[in-house]
Amino acid sequence: MAGVYRSGAGLVAAGLVLLQVAGCGNDTGLQGWIESMPSIRDFPIRTARVLSARPPYRVRWKIHLYGRHYRGTTPLARLESRLVSQGRYRDWHWRVEAPPRVVRSWMLWRRNAVRQGFVGRIGGRRTAYGWRVGFRRLYALVGRLGEGIPPPARITILLVPWQEFSKIHFSVTDRNAVPVVTAAWYPTTLRQSRAFQRVRFHALRAALADAGADLETFAVSARLPPGKRPGRRATDRHLEDADCWQTAIRVGLAARTPGRFATPGIALAETLDQPSTRSFLGQLAQAEHRHPVDPHVAALRADLQVLQALSASLIHEHLRWPVRGRDRPAIRSLVRDCADWTRPGGWRRGPKARGFR
Repeated sequence: MAGVYRSGAGLVAAGLVLLQVAGCGNDTGLQGWIESMPSIRDFPIRTARVLSARPPYRVRWKIHLYGRHYRGTTPLARLESRLVSQGRYRDWHWRVEAPPRVVRSWMLWRRNAVRQGFVGRIGGRRTAYGWRVGFRRLYALVGRLGEGIPPPARITILLVPWQEFSKIHFSVTDRNAVPVVTAAWYPTTLRQSRAFQRVRFHALRAALADAGADLETFAVSARLPPGKRPGRRATDRHLEDADCWQTAIRVGLAARTPGRFATPGIALAETLDQPSTRSFLGQLAQAEHRHPVDPHVAALRADLQVLQALSASLIHEHLRWPVRGRDRPAIRSLVRDCADWTRPGGWRRGPKARGFR
């Protein structure tokens, strides 16, 4: 079976979070991120080549995280990772690994999560919002987005030190469950301010959301006829589908949590007339013309397409982009729209998508 390629979903949201960490306010939005944006080629690329979307499952992963502080290649065998957490929920098995300096940062989140009100319930007991709570919520969100019971999965998340450059290439086979292996940045700072705790929370949600988007990639591959390779437009739609899932999951995982979470509001439909935004979109169009199949360009284009459509839908419903855990109507709207988005004949082709295409 031909595979489906997925690259770099979530770049715009990641850039906005990095901008916030640098000291900019939540109202900076897309315009400010564009003004400070480095080269398009500095952003992460994730490629999943699905060789078999049915048992025995087989997939080849390529994950490139482009950072500023370190240059080199980090083979999987040299990550020197330690087990952070592992567990099982229904027919999902999951494992999280990280090098020691990431583990130290993670422990600061785990130690303070309950004190700051980030809790969940497992077996009727309140517990810190960590990987156990996160994977349970991810399972529920994948079920809502896929409108059915999630497939059996064996998920491994590798946490890579924030902004370090890593290249990870490997193949995975599993006879009984979809094998999802992903790498995600996680901060190594030991600072414990509320701002950095929000960044740790975002990193947790972003890693889980990427695993959820990978499951959408498998679902798309399973629907392809044997031996068929998707064309460029189909590939763009697959990128948008995975990106929509990732966006909805990242926001959905923050529902009912206290305060503002580290995903700045994105009213893309309201910012397209800003001079810097128009300039950036023009540069993107030129890059697309010169390199029509460049995965960096395709990934960024998918991000912008999805965020514009979702923002326009929220505005149509008189809602704002959710930035707090209590913004549950907007969160529910995003999850509902992305569930419909990936359904054949979904809303991206309907009246709500005016201005998107």
